[in-house]
Amino acid sequence: MTVRSMKRIYAIAFSEKGFALAQKIADTIGAEARRSGYAPDGGGSPMDVHQWTAEHFNEADALIYVGAAGIAVRAIAPFVKDKTTDPAVVVIDEQALHVIPLLSGHLGGANDLARRISRITGSDCVITTATDVNGVFAVDEWAKRQGCRLLEKERIMHVSSAILAGRKVALYSRWPIEGEVPEGIDPFDQLLLAIGQAGIRAGHDPVEPPEQLLPIPGMRSGSWSMSCATVRASSSSYTTP
Repeated sequence: MTVRSMKRIYAIAFSEKGFALAQKIADTIGAEARRSGYAPDGGGSPMDVHQWTAEHFNEADALIYVGAAGIAVRAIAPFVKDKTTDPAVVVIDEQALHVIPLLSGHLGGANDLARRISRITGSDCVITTATDVNGVFAVDEWAKRQGCRLLEKERIMHVSSAILAGRKVALYSRWPIEGEVPEGIDPFDQLLLAIGQAGIRAGHDPVEPPEQLLPIPGMRSGSWSMSCATVRASSSSYTTP
């Protein structure tokens, strides 16, 4: 998910100064801000951070905590389930010195949201995801930006670990893809990213064909442009469905 596509963004703060910062961020990105323990200006009951998190976690695209990271961690802990469904969670201190994506950095868009908040507030954006800090290809973020869903998300770590270790990862597609191959990606090497009609499968042995590929809305057979990879489909290496 990109910041632009986020529709339900909520921010919470714990002090008058923090709330002013939360309101500044909210006004810029189209979020809803409130102060913990206080009723909102438009009416309603006071709500503490735990009640607020419980109310918004499952339906939000992103949650922003203006305060200590520990408060945010304790508040979201009971609700964290899965990287493909959890909202982006970002924390920024009330002095706007540091902004940190805590949850769903790639698929949820927390890294991109933190970068945007950094530009708004002048804060230092602290990214901790391994592929970002090492400047290498991240299959989950790539899939998100291309509008594809990831199948077998548990295999993401195998692809990322291989690239971080300096190994090559193969990329196979049924359709021609235009652009440049990212560093660390090499068609038909040891680990496979298979792009089929269902989405992207990660971590398959390249001697085995992708299985159970079903239609994905909006994908055009025979012509599919991507900005970050060039793939040559090879019927001699795969039996495509």
